[in-house]
Order: sequence, then C-alpha cells, then structure tokens
Amino acid sequence: MLKRHIQYNHYNLRHILKILLIIILCMITSQSISLKQKTQKPILIESNQQSINMVTNTITFIGQVNINYDYLNINADIVTINYAQKEKNKCKIIEGYGKPATFKQSSQNKNKLIYGKSLKICYKTSSNTLTLTGNAHIKLLNSEIKGNKINYVINKNYIEASNKPGKQVLTTLVIYT
Repeated sequence: MLKRHIQYNHYNLRHILKILLIIILCMITSQSISLKQKTQKPILIESNQQSINMVTNTITFIGQVNINYDYLNINADIVTINYAQKEKNKCKIIEGYGKPATFKQSSQNKNKLIYGKSLKICYKTSSNTLTLTGNAHIKLLNSEIKGNKINYVINKNYIEASNKPGKQVLTTLVIYT
C-alpha cells in the first residue's frame, strides 16, 4: 500500500512538473514573440510641397524636406517614400536626394550621434539599412569614412564602404589612449 502511495505521488509530481514546464515555456514564447512584433512608429515629415501617387504607392516631398523617424533624421531636397498598401501602409523605402542629403542617427541612450551625407540616401525599413551613394561620408565621434557608397546597418552597428574603380575608401580613425 505504501509503495502504491509513493508511486501515485511520484506520478502526480511528474505530472505537475510537466504542466509547470509547459506554462513556463508558453510564457517565455509569448514574451519573445511580443519582442519581435513591430510597433507602429510615426514618420514626421516637413516639406514645401508633396504629392501622393496611389497607383504606385509613392509619396514625393519636394523642397527643404525634413524627416524624423524614431532615432533617425533625414534632410534632403527631394524625398520619395514607397509603401505597401496591402500591408496596412507599411513604409518600405525612404529615398532622399540633395546636394548633399544628410542624416543624423542617435542611439537610444543618446550618447552616440552618427552623421552622414551623400547625393542620395536610401533607408530600407525591412533591413534597417541606410545606403549612402555619391560622395558618401559618415562621421561617428571624430572618426569618419568617405567613399562613393556606404552601407550602414543600423541595428547591427555595421558599416561597409566602397569607392569607384581605381579609387580607395578613405577612413580617418581617432583613437584615444
């Protein structure tokens, strides 16, 4: 009888532990899913004029364009925004043109500012990537990179630069000792 009681309690304990494990896994999974979900962030835009083409899902802004999106600020003469209407007007690409077009990106804790300029700036929301093309220049603290094309993956803090054939990328590093 005592043996049967111990086996029964052991079975109950294992059953309870399995249920607790399932509950904990569900809680962890739901938290990780909620972290991956995209939040809606407004894009604030100022310009002298704008036009919307609902056939191509493109908005064009002309004249002293200033865009603020999350921690990113873009200034340009002309900006086009392509969005996916089927995905609840999800912004896909922001392209800015200027002489030069500029951007400023601050980190969430506001202790780092990255500045950049080029003839064309393209921001892809899906990959969180800025591509600067044409006399591209990025400056972080006192260090800078110059080339014809610079890709900056914002969430990975990764920069890749290239130049026209026969020309080299110029990098100036300031190292504090």
